Amino acid sequence: MIIAIDGPEASGKGTVAKLIAKKYNLRHLDSGLLYRLTGVPLIGQKFNNNAEFEAQAIKAAGQINAAQLDSPPEIARTMQGGVMASKVAVIPQVRDILTAIQKNIAKQKPGAVIDGRDIGTVVFPNAELKFWVTASIESRASRRFAEYQAKGRSDSLAAVSQAIAERDHRDSSRAASPMVRAQDAHLIETSKLSIEGVVEALSVFIDAKLADLKGSSQN
Repeated sequence: MIIAIDGPEASGKGTVAKLIAKKYNLRHLDSGLLYRLTGVPLIGQKFNNNAEFEAQAIKAAGQINAAQLDSPPEIARTMQGGVMASKVAVIPQVRDILTAIQKNIAKQKPGAVIDGRDIGTVVFPNAELKFWVTASIESRASRRFAEYQAKGRSDSLAAVSQAIAERDHRDSSRAASPMVRAQDAHLIETSKLSIEGVVEALSVFIDAKLADLKGSSQN
């Protein structure tokens, strides 16, 4: 079974995806981490032109391996990592390489829960279940700000909010696989829900789908 969970930055989709994967004994794949890992080697570098930047991004994407997903460097989860991820994500060749990695991991039984921004529309358009997990920008900024504070970071709430708004714009307006809700994705608004409440909301749909699949296999 493939469960696609898409949504914008800091919507809670990653945390929910991990919990859902654990609950249903599926593998979890954070597709956004692939883009963050691709961007990490490029942070702080200077490039003479866009072609040089793209070439280095494509090279970095080709060097991603499963071990990095299990223990990513801390900088991959920072605001810098997120900004760079959205920059490399507009490069079609990078997306092709990372999409292939996602498909290779997810095809392994018993399946996977994949969270990202184009999972249900591009990577796995035929996923058994699709969700669009979102929240107000105020809620998302507050969550990310709290995460940074817990890690001792000094980013202001205003800076975090602005970074998220800019990330939303880049992700939704890029030419290659823009962030958009799949037409058949279930909408889950998390602004006023606890993480347990979000998991419960998704579980209702998952349990129903599993019952349908079980019934079909018996006919």
